[in-house]
Amino acid sequence: MDHLDDAESTLHDAGHEEIADQLRNEKLPTGVFEDTWTYEELYLTLFSPGVDSAGIADADRWRSVLDRAERRGEFLGVDPTEFPVDFGSYVRYNAEFPDTISARQPLLSPLPIERFEQFARRAPVSVRGENECRVVLSALHSAGVLNTFRQSVHQASR
Repeated sequence: MDHLDDAESTLHDAGHEEIADQLRNEKLPTGVFEDTWTYEELYLTLFSPGVDSAGIADADRWRSVLDRAERRGEFLGVDPTEFPVDFGSYVRYNAEFPDTISARQPLLSPLPIERFEQFARRAPVSVRGENECRVVLSALHSAGVLNTFRQSVHQASR
């Protein structure tokens, strides 16, 4: 977020206070704590491993994260008094989620395989000096299944 802070400062310095304020108030998450942006609402579910062992943050520690929300921070499906052996959280989460978080965004359309291939040719991710996506595509091609893979992805995206 530092680059956005820099943009806001630059806009203010250039005399564009209205745009800088709009960037701060409408385009960025609200509030700042410990160099990390906060959000108005935070919801959290916890994976219950079934044992209380060294290295597992307790529910109070997770609560401190939720307390950083500007307006609302709460567990979803979690009984903090039972964590980390709260196996009912998995069932309660499914029931609480739609009642607690009403806002929904439409699903994105599937990514066509051609777009993946374009990305694969340019992606900076590397494995042993080679592009990881190219390695995958090359392996599929070498195995003679690249076209089959493309067809199955295309059919699945319909």
